Amino acid sequence: MADKKSETFRVAVLDDYEGMADKASAYQQLKQRAEVKILRERLETDTELGRALEDAHAVLLVRERTRFGEKQISLAPSLKLIAQTGKTTAHLDVPAATKRGIAI
Repeated sequence: MADKKSETFRVAVLDDYEGMADKASAYQQLKQRAEVKILRERLETDTELGRALEDAHAVLLVRERTRFGEKQISLAPSLKLIAQTGKTTAHLDVPAATKRGIAI
């Protein structure tokens, strides 16, 4: 029998400095379907980012605050989806994500 952790879809929300995620109804709906980890502090190193993303299936990048290049993508071996709230993907290595089969 699979353990509960392996059955749960896990989402990491990065850079929610203003604490808006807990106030948005969409996040409340998401929390009913997935384990959601909201990170308000800036992750300064790849080691910190790796710890935050080690078991995440999806990551939501709040605006363009965290650089998400090939190295950062490699820190999330279970990643299947990257979403963001900003208007640009200049901080995101789209070819690296595509190569790994990660939806954006």
